[in-house]
Amino acid sequence: MPFAGLNLAGLDRVTVRSRGGVSKVELVPAPRWAGTAPSDGSCAWAFIEDRAHYSEETTDDGRLIRHTLSMELPAGRPTARAVERLMALDAGGFVAVLTMASGETLVAGQSERFGTQYPMHIVALKLVSGSSPDERPTVTLFFECFDTELSQAPK
Repeated sequence: MPFAGLNLAGLDRVTVRSRGGVSKVELVPAPRWAGTAPSDGSCAWAFIEDRAHYSEETTDDGRLIRHTLSMELPAGRPTARAVERLMALDAGGFVAVLTMASGETLVAGQSERFGTQYPMHIVALKLVSGSSPDERPTVTLFFECFDTELSQAPK
C-alpha cells in the first residue's frame, strides 16, 4: 500500500484550484521572500494565455508532495533576457505566487514547516520552433520543489 501515510486533508481545495488554470505567476527569489510578493509587480511573468500549468502530486511513498510549475513564453530577445536572469537567480530558488483563474492565490516553494528551505528550482527548459510558418516559437520553463504539504494561500 504505497499511499498508506497519505494525508488527504485539504483535498477538497484541490478540485477548486484546478478550475480554469493559472492566470498569473509571480516568482520571488526565495532569499527575498517576506511573506508576500512585492506589490510593484516586478516579479510577475507574462506567459502565453492558457499555457501556465501547476500541479501537486504525491511521491510513491505518500510522504512528499512534488509541486511543479511550467510557463510557456513567446520566444524572442525579451524572453531570452528574462530566462538568463532567472537562471542567474536560480541558485537560491524561487517562491511562486500563483493566482488561479478561480481567484484563489497559492504559494509554492514556501511552507509553514520549512519556510523557504525547499524553494522551486528550474529543472528544465524546452525550446520549440513550431511546426508551421504561422506557429510562433516558444520557450517553456519547468520549475519543481518538494514539500510535505499542499500549497497554501499566503497569510
